[in-house]
Amino acid sequence: MPNHYTVIGIFGQQDDCDEIDFSSLSGVDLCALVSPVPRELTYSVCSTTPHMRYDDDTQRGLAELTEFKRKYGHSNALEWQRDNWGTKWGTYRTKVHQLQSDGSPIMIEFVCAWNPPSSEMLRKIESYLYKTYKLQSATWIGHEPYNNTTKVLEHSK
Repeated sequence: MPNHYTVIGIFGQQDDCDEIDFSSLSGVDLCALVSPVPRELTYSVCSTTPHMRYDDDTQRGLAELTEFKRKYGHSNALEWQRDNWGTKWGTYRTKVHQLQSDGSPIMIEFVCAWNPPSSEMLRKIESYLYKTYKLQSATWIGHEPYNNTTKVLEHSK
């Protein structure tokens, strides 16, 4: 079963911006860029084995995991990412395409696992792109790999 959910954002540029180099966005995890996982959680690995919830229980101890849960709402990065980003692993295979030249629309394409980022995360990404690259007027489109359909992703400004 395919699990690579493709997201495309189409952005306009402000008229007064000079040529912008978008190469720094290539391959970047946009979720991690705008909302980084707390460093303490990055070493926490969630097990898929039902009877053993956390692979690192023995190394850190239950007390430390309980403290992470209190502090961050989750005791490992995977659960934190799902809750804060709306997707399992953030974005990957990020590419930027300038559709023409001289202020023409910019297309940013990336892939997520199973579903797109949450509406809140799309707003954060859009805000970052506006502040950093002066991109505006975003339309987000998602491609469902399960039924091979495409839809506009709803998000409020």
